[in-house]
Amino acid sequence: MVDATGAEIPSEQVYASSIGGADGIVSPGEELDGRVLRVSTGTTVNRFAFLANNVFRIEDSSGDLMVQGTYRTQGSDVCVDWAPRGQECWPGMMSASGTETTITSNRGQEIKILLIDS
Repeated sequence: MVDATGAEIPSEQVYASSIGGADGIVSPGEELDGRVLRVSTGTTVNRFAFLANNVFRIEDSSGDLMVQGTYRTQGSDVCVDWAPRGQECWPGMMSASGTETTITSNRGQEIKILLIDS
C-alpha cells in the first residue's frame, strides 16, 4: 500500500492515531462507526459513511444515499458488501486523516481512500 506521495506504508501501520486506538494502530473494523471516507476509482468519487451494526452507506457528493450495505473484517482487511456489486475486501484501508491512500482490492480494483471525518 502507498500513500499520496507514493511512499510505501507498512501494513501494520496503515491505521493511524487520528482514527483512535493505542499506539496509533487500530485493528480493522475497530473505530469505523461514524467515520466517513472519500473513495475514488477513476473519475467516480463517492462517500462511504460507516454506521453502527456494521452498516455503511454509499453517498454521492451531495450526501444523497445511493446504496446501503454491510461491512465486516476479515483478517487485516475490511470487506464491504452491497447489491448488486457483492463483497469486495480492502487491505488495511486507511491512514491518517488528510492523507489519501491508494490500495488494490481483492478484485484488482485500484481505489483511492481518504478519511474525511474522524
